[in-house]
Amino acid sequence: MLVENFSWRTSYMLLTVLLVGTVLLHGWGLRAPWNPTAPSRQSRAQVRHVVHSRGFIVLSVVFTTLALAFYMASLGLVPLLVERGFDHRLAATTLGLLGAGQLVGRLLYGPVVRSRSSTTGIVFVVVIAGGSILGLALLPPVVGVLITSAVVFGAARGAFTLLQASVVADRWGQQHYGAVAGVFAMPITTATAMAPWAAAAVTSLMGSNITTYLMTAAVLGLAGVLLRFSDLGGRH
Repeated sequence: MLVENFSWRTSYMLLTVLLVGTVLLHGWGLRAPWNPTAPSRQSRAQVRHVVHSRGFIVLSVVFTTLALAFYMASLGLVPLLVERGFDHRLAATTLGLLGAGQLVGRLLYGPVVRSRSSTTGIVFVVVIAGGSILGLALLPPVVGVLITSAVVFGAARGAFTLLQASVVADRWGQQHYGAVAGVFAMPITTATAMAPWAAAAVTSLMGSNITTYLMTAAVLGLAGVLLRFSDLGGRH
């Protein structure tokens, strides 16, 4: 809607103003006192032991790979749908419904994903995400079918966000959670930032958004295979 009434540049400027407004609201609302304590030598040793373990490294690689695939698929949805016959308005609307699907995934996270072991929950999310990505790439280009696939993928992405936040505590407990989770999140955040470039580069190389989606589904499958080497059993 913005692009239909303004140029791309003006649309981005308007969105930037909105983003700056949210930053100001955060600065106004998040003013609780914080009294940090210096970590002890023993605490640093425990954190170092965890982040250097094979299980942590493999699980970090798995989640980094998943994050890259999830964000590549999300950011590439509009070009994919346009390639498959949607107009830009309908493709953008579908992207918005993907966002609504994330809320559904977070609401279902507790009863559907959290009730299972960590490994089963991750595999469940990977299977749902991979299936919906394949659906977006390969199913007949019927509006209802592709929108449903996008919403299901959004639900998987929403559940993945909560999995990322909880898997460290599930595996290594809540002690030193901040330090361990910070190291765990660093490569994931980097992969998320690289996802727009990666999606554009792969699509440019392959010449097709559909091929990019198929490769993204393959990356999700690779992450699922790597999971078996992470020593991630039941909850801590």
